[in-house]
Amino acid sequence: MVIEVVRPEATYFLPKGLPQHKIDQFTAHGTEPDLLPLLETILTRSTGDVITAGVFVGGLLPTLCRLATRVWAWDCVPEHVECAHKMTQTNGLRNCTVQLAALGDRVEAVTVTTGCTGQPSLAGESCIVEDGVPVNDLLDLKGYELDTFEVQQTTIDSNEYRDLALIQLDLEGYELPALVGAKRTIEQHLPAIIVEDRPALCHSLLTSWGYSFQGIRSGDRIYIHRSKLDK
Repeated sequence: MVIEVVRPEATYFLPKGLPQHKIDQFTAHGTEPDLLPLLETILTRSTGDVITAGVFVGGLLPTLCRLATRVWAWDCVPEHVECAHKMTQTNGLRNCTVQLAALGDRVEAVTVTTGCTGQPSLAGESCIVEDGVPVNDLLDLKGYELDTFEVQQTTIDSNEYRDLALIQLDLEGYELPALVGAKRTIEQHLPAIIVEDRPALCHSLLTSWGYSFQGIRSGDRIYIHRSKLDK
């Protein structure tokens, strides 16, 4: 069972088990509305493929599919992937591939939590679990029984891309391993990079790869390679 939400830009499908306030918030505002103008700016200046991960139900996909040549999308929760895939089909977004997998620095099975047993889903805050602890630093679930499952993890470098323009990651604390697993791709294409990285764990790595920090928009940190500044 899914909940259909019709917004001006697209029709979406939300998974069952979401708390009502998250349904109301998505219905009213969609996904990160303050980020959309930035995506427009980046992809108008540099067209090509886009990688987006942690897509939840695909709130950014209509904008990305309109601006990109091809969109490579991932989420690690099966229900999210089903909703995002149904959204792309319903809205005719044919240049998007939605895949079920976690993104990290190696190919292996990893553990994911969608929240506490018997409680509403964490929805877009679902995350990887390491040593029994969620990697999302905003979650305080110590002492609670977690709903968990295993999912296959892959790397960005496991695929080939054409003229990659942007990598956008919202992985609830797992952005750094995903970037490590994208080193070859990033060195080849030098895409713009947007990461939800509140503790700035990715900053040192990205600056060592020649990237310049450009500021924060909607909680996301923006990086452009120094060779592409002022172009």
